[in-house]
Amino acid sequence: MVDRTTDTSSLHLRVRATPQSAIELRERLGDWLDEVGALPDEAFDITLACSEAYANAIGHPLKPATLIVEVSGTIENRLLTLVVRDYACSRPQRDEEEVALFLRLMQSLMESAQVHQERDGSSLVLQRLLRVGIAGRRASETYTHDA
Repeated sequence: MVDRTTDTSSLHLRVRATPQSAIELRERLGDWLDEVGALPDEAFDITLACSEAYANAIGHPLKPATLIVEVSGTIENRLLTLVVRDYACSRPQRDEEEVALFLRLMQSLMESAQVHQERDGSSLVLQRLLRVGIAGRRASETYTHDA
């Protein structure tokens, strides 16, 4: 189940840490990217980057490190920012090379990828400048979608 509340310029999702939720996350993110006027190649890269961040947040799908992952997105002056937030207080230590590869993948798809460790989990902040602005929509137009 994915809970989603957005206006055109922002996105807020609470996603269960399950393989099925990964599919729903990609669908909801794709809908939002379409609404804001992201070009197809931009939407593909952003969705792939967010999917990888989600997979990293939950760890192993049969033994997730967290139960809920939050994904928030904003666009300001064509700068798209996605924050993928988990609440995993403990997780197995990862090899530095594995972390470096993960970040390089994110940075190749986005313009910026930064991990922030917090006491109750971590956040991955992804940013990319879109070539097109918000697609003819007023930021005050609001819609809600329940999966």
